[in-house]
Amino acid sequence: MDDLPEPPPTDQQREAAVARLTEHIGAGHLTLAEFDERARASYQVTSAAELARITADLPALGSPQPSRPAPRRWLVSLFGGADITG
Repeated sequence: MDDLPEPPPTDQQREAAVARLTEHIGAGHLTLAEFDERARASYQVTSAAELARITADLPALGSPQPSRPAPRRWLVSLFGGADITG
């Protein structure tokens, strides 16, 4: 009686898996076709173990580097308006 079926993954687990896949598209680890295939599978699997296998081969992503702030641009107008053209 210890062989009870594993409950299906929750919606939050499925969404987390798809979010991880999305991050890996941005990192260049997946093509759009691979993402599409894996995302579809994320919603069709029937156990958490199957869901884990969908992302198991993907490398760990490093912590995101903080983006540099945009440099400040100064405009000083002695005679006239402050309209910038071009």
